Amino acid sequence: MRCLTLRSAVPQANLYEFQKYNAESGEAPYFTCRRLQSIATQVLRSLAFMHSLGLLHCDLKPENILIQSYSRCLVKVCAFAACFYPELSAAPGR
Repeated sequence: MRCLTLRSAVPQANLYEFQKYNAESGEAPYFTCRRLQSIATQVLRSLAFMHSLGLLHCDLKPENILIQSYSRCLVKVCAFAACFYPELSAAPGR
């Protein structure tokens, strides 16, 4: 059995909760076009890395993208329990 362990500093919120908070607070919108492009690029790079390992993330949604740094607009993809490893599922006897 293969195991992938990822560790990072504990992020403060997920995209869904932060967007909700930002909209209700009346503050200036955090998610500008430039920040959305940065977030999309980071998520796509994360998925490309996972795919290079043969993993598929089966539950990608705003709640599973964590904000690691607001000032630098850094995010992390999480919830790897919903990952699929096609090579293992195609093994004989499965």
